[in-house]
Amino acid sequence: MKANIYIQKQDRVVFSILLILLLSALLPTIAQTRMGIGCTNPTSIFEIRGSEADLIQTFNNTNTSNRSGIQFQNNGTAKFTLGLDNASNNLKIGTTGINTSVRLSINASGYVGIGVADAVQKLHIQETGTSNVMLTLDQTNAGDYDNILRFENGTTFWSAGMRDVDADQFSLCNNADLAANQRFIIKAGGNIALGTLNIASKRLHLYFNTAADNGMTIDQQHATGNSVFDWKLSGTTYAKMGIDNANNDVFEIDNSAFSTTPDFAITSGNNIGIGTDQPTSTFHDKRSFGLATSVKAAAYTAGLWDYFLGLGIAGATTFTLPAISGTEGRMYSFVRSDAATGDLTLDANASENIEGALTYVLTAANQGVVIMNDGTEWKVLTTY
Repeated sequence: MKANIYIQKQDRVVFSILLILLLSALLPTIAQTRMGIGCTNPTSIFEIRGSEADLIQTFNNTNTSNRSGIQFQNNGTAKFTLGLDNASNNLKIGTTGINTSVRLSINASGYVGIGVADAVQKLHIQETGTSNVMLTLDQTNAGDYDNILRFENGTTFWSAGMRDVDADQFSLCNNADLAANQRFIIKAGGNIALGTLNIASKRLHLYFNTAADNGMTIDQQHATGNSVFDWKLSGTTYAKMGIDNANNDVFEIDNSAFSTTPDFAITSGNNIGIGTDQPTSTFHDKRSFGLATSVKAAAYTAGLWDYFLGLGIAGATTFTLPAISGTEGRMYSFVRSDAATGDLTLDANASENIEGALTYVLTAANQGVVIMNDGTEWKVLTTY
């Protein structure tokens, strides 16, 4: 049996509500009873209709010690309670009461709390359980839609999220959504890029496209700490590069730790030191060094990687020198070894000269010469 109860809206709404409560008490056994305010054909158990601009129902508990709310039950068990907390005047949703096990809260300033009764920020999320996940953004549309979180201050904004076309990377962009103005990107494999969308197969990729100076700054503020890069293999430091705090005008490259005898040092005066952090000349080497040596068995043209060149065959041959242009300051040492039975001729490039002549000839066994390009011709520094 179905019974529809019609109650026309009157000037005194309180009378209508009292009448509904009375009829509800009188008809407890009538199945699917429907009640309506402002309608003759309610479509649900309780329906209110109106044509006013604002259709507002008021719940007003005048007892200052109690709360005003609605409870939703399932088979007689309270599941959620929605209402106004009389102490804070916050709107809350709790699982067992308005102010008990609060799942959502909103205060008069618009602060929203999830899992917290009284939010202290615009969005305040609190997790008291064992879950490590506080917030999930999941874009499930199969089209080309990005998953974006945007931060704005009215004129400038930042976008953070995942691009649909690059589902394995997280992007941070300035004044644009994720397709432009990329400032920071991290791939699922851990590769990081700054200033570019196209991450190369490198762990860190820095990209700049401005006329201003760009790069990276390492600023050590502590009074005794060093400003350094460490290079490690399997956790062990094999090289260290940076500024030694104890000698702060010197840039050093050393092995596992800075010392007074670094592998490489350059001062603010542009002096370079090998094995010393106090080079006193433009180039100051306090360790041994080696020079490229090679014995040739045929005609040869001296190149960039050569220094000491010897002739080691029976018979005469010619070594050709590189052009003067582009090799100013370069030095070579030539020798005719005791295995050579013919002359070793040094031939300058094209019409260039060696001490005013087109060639220089070594005629005796074990005879040698050291020459240098002075920018105009090859000069003989010494013979031996």
